[in-house]
Order: sequence, then C-alpha cells, then structure tokens
Amino acid sequence: MASRFSSVRSCALTATKALAVPGGQDRVALVFTPPATGSYQVGVDPGMDATDPGNLTLTLTTTPLELTLERHGEIVRLPWYAKASGVMTVGVLETVELDDKG
Repeated sequence: MASRFSSVRSCALTATKALAVPGGQDRVALVFTPPATGSYQVGVDPGMDATDPGNLTLTLTTTPLELTLERHGEIVRLPWYAKASGVMTVGVLETVELDDKG
C-alpha cells in the first residue's frame, strides 16, 4: 500500500529561465498557480525560450495548471523550468506517493 503526501512551496520567478521544480520519481501530481499579475511560462526544456511551442503560459485569468501522472504520464516526474514576464512569486503544489514499508 502507498501513501500520498502533498506540499506547497513558493517559487520566485524572474525573466531569466530557472529550475522551478526538480524532477521526482515519486511525484504523481504537480499544480502551478496563476500569477497575481503578468504571466509566466513553464516547460520541461532546460533551454526554453519565449517562442518555444512546448511552453505552457499562465496568466492572471488562467486556471491553475494541474498535471497528474494518471492523465499526463511521466512528464509529471521531469524537472520543470519557468520564466516570468517580471519578478513574481507563484505557488506550486507537489504530490508524491511513497510505498509503505512494514
């Protein structure tokens, strides 16, 4: 049997691409919140740039980006990179599933 645990963290973003969430083999879900102002992009390409069609853009009017292992597969477990339209802090929820031993 396995147990699931979630944590919420703040992620400080700037216009320079940076690692937002490291990879995790136990991760089963990842949620990025929309920003209070401006926009930001997330993606799994460490070389991401503003024109990369693989980037997902979140704005004030978008809903949270919810990624699950069941719906989206192994991409949930990869490292995620982000860059913003300016300096901002966003929330990231990560859920992991750990095997109960014993």
